[in-house]
Amino acid sequence: MKMRSVAPIRIAKIGYIMMSVFLCIIGVLFIALPDISISMIGVSMGIAMIVFGIVKLVGYFSRDLFRSAFQFDLEFGIMLLVLGSIVLIRPDDLMTFICIAIGISILTDGLFKV
Repeated sequence: MKMRSVAPIRIAKIGYIMMSVFLCIIGVLFIALPDISISMIGVSMGIAMIVFGIVKLVGYFSRDLFRSAFQFDLEFGIMLLVLGSIVLIRPDDLMTFICIAIGISILTDGLFKV
């Protein structure tokens, strides 16, 4: 019987943990320093979305035993990559775009889970 590599799953787990810690630190910084410029917020959120999208894609392409843990990560990862790229291209328009981006991500996540 051929052994499956657990390296992609381990990379996905580490990526999820690192992104969670990063987002917690960014959240605390935004609360503590509310005068941070809007472009800085846009750049950091764009980078976070792109990295999290890559982590989701790595999780999807890992050989999960039942293929259920990461079943919708392909679509969600691609969407995060696209939204993160848009935010990086136009970071000053983040506040007008963030409501649409969050709405789209929540809607698609809900639709994929139905």
